[in-house]
Amino acid sequence: MFQINIDPRTVLTGLTDMQERQLPFAVSLALNRVANDAQDAERQKIKGRFHLRHESFVLNTIKIEKTDRATKSTWRVIISIHLDRNELAKFEEGGYKMATKGRWVWEPNKDVFGDKPIQSGNALAVKNLHFARTPGGQMQGNERTFMIHGKKGPLIMQRTSGRKAKRGKGMVTSMSAKTGTRMLYTLVEKVSLPVHLEFVDTITRTAYAQWLPRMTEAMDEAMRSSR
Repeated sequence: MFQINIDPRTVLTGLTDMQERQLPFAVSLALNRVANDAQDAERQKIKGRFHLRHESFVLNTIKIEKTDRATKSTWRVIISIHLDRNELAKFEEGGYKMATKGRWVWEPNKDVFGDKPIQSGNALAVKNLHFARTPGGQMQGNERTFMIHGKKGPLIMQRTSGRKAKRGKGMVTSMSAKTGTRMLYTLVEKVSLPVHLEFVDTITRTAYAQWLPRMTEAMDEAMRSSR
């Protein structure tokens, strides 16, 4: 758990007696709105960086319980995230992903897959390749994939092919075949995980940025409601 402490009087000077009486309500209102802003900011960061299998469920784990909201007598809001109960935990502090079944972690080739997670519907997803050993002893899978042994460990390769047209003056004159291979995965014992969630930084940055406008707005509303 971490704390962000904000002094409401840093944005309020020379309060009248009426404003002093409305201060508890204004502060609680501002704190709750700032918390909402911080919660939304973290959810947007997650949506922008991860493709989630159960998006609504995961985003809702970043929550503010009703009992954790600020009141006129309790100037505190708690934004909680259950890092031990959802798939985002590994992205808050980074570290390493270790193989849980078998010996290897399949590390995707970014030149092929980019930085986004590989979806289960992708024909090249690990579980869809269904590797098996051939009678000749080679490991082969679907989509013309096969395994070779590299210097640092096994590599998953894919045979590629295509046809390229050669054009003459205004017309196709011949066709030539283009063949080759590309690497899809490197099999490693562990893979490092980047820090992407940035929960603490996002919440802190948003809270400080939004405090002044939200507190000013809340005091204006409190004064209007008192008339």
